[in-house]
Amino acid sequence: MAVMTILGPVRPTTGLLLRLTGGALLGLAWLCADWLARIMPPGIAEPVPTFALILALLMFVAATGGTSLLLLGGHILDPVRVSTRWARSAD
Repeated sequence: MAVMTILGPVRPTTGLLLRLTGGALLGLAWLCADWLARIMPPGIAEPVPTFALILALLMFVAATGGTSLLLLGGHILDPVRVSTRWARSAD
């Protein structure tokens, strides 16, 4: 049975693949964190190299995207109800 989203129906296997992709992204984030800890030990009082900043950015994006995909799977694009306080008013 397919689940309807904004982009149309999503098959159950799609949700599973999205969750597996989320797990892979979390693994990538862990590898980036490990690599970053090796090249930038704590307590260094010198300028941070650009490569370390890019690695930290990749770690953050992989961790947030991976967590979202792992937790939501195929429901990542499901519509949600917004309270009237935050809804757009028809002017």
